[in-house]
Amino acid sequence: MTLKDLAGLVGTSYQQVNRLEKGERPLSDQWAAKFAQALGVETWELFKSPSIANSSADELTRIYEGLDERRRAKLLEYARDMAAAQLAERPAETTP
Repeated sequence: MTLKDLAGLVGTSYQQVNRLEKGERPLSDQWAAKFAQALGVETWELFKSPSIANSSADELTRIYEGLDERRRAKLLEYARDMAAAQLAERPAETTP
């Protein structure tokens, strides 16, 4: 997919996507949500890093503790959303 293709999916210009990709413009929560929806992924998946994916619980705790309060709150919001999505995907339990 090209930047032009992605721009078309999120309803903006190639130049805007290019500036966001290069870090010349901040990636707001609204932009992240638009990109995630266009790509068919969860917002948090845009930020996955192989080094973090293979981290231990202690390493993840250190990463979390290094975040500012706004990012901690956003991370907890993403975690709640993921947990709710996973629960919604489970088949309903029936009692005998």
